[in-house]
Amino acid sequence: MTTFDTALAQDFVRLTKQQEGLEAQLDAVKRERDAVHARLLREFERSGLQRLTVDGRTVYLRREVKAFKAKGVKTEDLLDGLRAAGLTDYVKESYSAQSLTGLAKTWDREEHGEEAEQMPPELEGLLTVQEKFDVRAVKA
Repeated sequence: MTTFDTALAQDFVRLTKQQEGLEAQLDAVKRERDAVHARLLREFERSGLQRLTVDGRTVYLRREVKAFKAKGVKTEDLLDGLRAAGLTDYVKESYSAQSLTGLAKTWDREEHGEEAEQMPPELEGLLTVQEKFDVRAVKA
């Protein structure tokens, strides 16, 4: 007759229960952090601050520029617009959202000032460019 080490199964069940409990705690912490994150974004906007150091961490506002296909626009229409704008380097069988984001950053006046390029008119209405602000914390 074959024996089975039930102690191993008991350890597995104990650790599984412990993991489930920790994941539930982590989920609660994430929900609370998300709520504080939203309030903190508004506080950065209200105060005009860009960064501060608290409890050994630098909390800062990070600005990100992203480009993606505008809502309701067909991929082929965007590709046609890129071709018409002479931006064939960004056209394959499809387009790369990551590459378009890099391209959109060259149009960003906040980063490039007056030297910033402008979005070609052929892409107006086909491409949405937006900025997203996020809060990050790193060890000070």
